[in-house]
Amino acid sequence: MKNPVLLLLATAAICVLKAARMTQEQRDKFNTDCLASSEADADAIAKIRSGNFASDPKIHKYFGCMLRSVGVMNQEGQLQVDVLKANAPKNMKKDEGFKLFVACKDKKGGSVDETAYLLYKCFWEQSPSHVKIDGY
Repeated sequence: MKNPVLLLLATAAICVLKAARMTQEQRDKFNTDCLASSEADADAIAKIRSGNFASDPKIHKYFGCMLRSVGVMNQEGQLQVDVLKANAPKNMKKDEGFKLFVACKDKKGGSVDETAYLLYKCFWEQSPSHVKIDGY
């Protein structure tokens, strides 16, 4: 493809399809792989998923791995809006999703992994249903 716009659109479409077709088994594999590569403590991750946030480089690395693996964030740490939309909870109202995106889109850490952690935390804290953007 010589047209960069078409290439970008094709890449975006593939990411959306990948996220939409992701099974729980795939998410479980990502979880296992990300726990191993980050050396994060599984209990610490479980506590964060229930709202008890702790900041640690291993935890940041875990969330960086997960958000990239499920396609919510690219390698540069940018949110992938189409993937977020495709994986939004079915009962989430469009305006609620937009408010979450606006509230969290500019979260930036000192690294891509810290940015991923801050995004996860923001989406969890800003949504009444505690949206977990890593599929869990």
